[in-house]
Amino acid sequence: MSARSLLHHARQSQSALTEKNGQGPPLTFVPHLLWSILGTIQPDRVSSLMMAGDDDGLTARFLYCWPEALPPRRPERHADTEGAFYRLSRLRALPWLETPEPKVLPFTEPAAAVLHEWRLEVAGMEESAAGLMLSWLGKLPGMAVRLALILELLAWSETPEGAPEPEAASERSLVAAVAFLADFAIPMARRTFGAAALPQVEQDARRLARWLVQQSPLPETINAKELRRMAQGPAIPDAERMEAALRELEAADWVRAAPSRAAGHGRQRKDWTVNPGLKEVQP
Repeated sequence: MSARSLLHHARQSQSALTEKNGQGPPLTFVPHLLWSILGTIQPDRVSSLMMAGDDDGLTARFLYCWPEALPPRRPERHADTEGAFYRLSRLRALPWLETPEPKVLPFTEPAAAVLHEWRLEVAGMEESAAGLMLSWLGKLPGMAVRLALILELLAWSETPEGAPEPEAASERSLVAAVAFLADFAIPMARRTFGAAALPQVEQDARRLARWLVQQSPLPETINAKELRRMAQGPAIPDAERMEAALRELEAADWVRAAPSRAAGHGRQRKDWTVNPGLKEVQP
């Protein structure tokens, strides 16, 4: 199931439970229900699916990843399949009661101190945030707790057979969880929430700008119609949207309108001259 379908199903289920308001067949209670979603979604869909509508808390429960595009490259390492199966077998062998009940892993005192400092840091970030980003930041202390538990168990899964299972979450696991959230998750979320909140014309202009600087050599002129028809173009299929995006880049002095006619007559071509200074910002 795609990320889009999962999100739609989750919101439909939430709405159905709200609308019943106690009426109809009794609800089924599932103790300790865990539901984890891992998927991909097109950047254009983030705004309409994840950021649209009321803040119902669903968007705030995801960790986002929107890295810069990189050219394809051949892998230089091989997956450690044998090691992965060993770690998985260690985790599967953890005691599981006939009626499963969670096992509480308390934090060590140093780990609890790290968590408290993280809560204070997040509270400081919340003061300058708003909207969905504010809701997302509010989940970070709890996210650090869950990630620390995962990292603690992953570290234990690498130990030799017979090593006792962890009885507490260590400072090392908390520090690693907080480092991941601070150095990776937050920048990715800021990019995702920020780009998704931009008007359509700015999103298209950014897409066109990224495509333009990736061209080698940098073209001297571009044509709006040809850009829309390119298989590997900036993926702006609508003529009005392409025109608006080009106007945005014109305002930023990236391109300049240069309409022309083939052989001096006929219908005017929507050509645009590209600023040669863009060569300086090309990767």
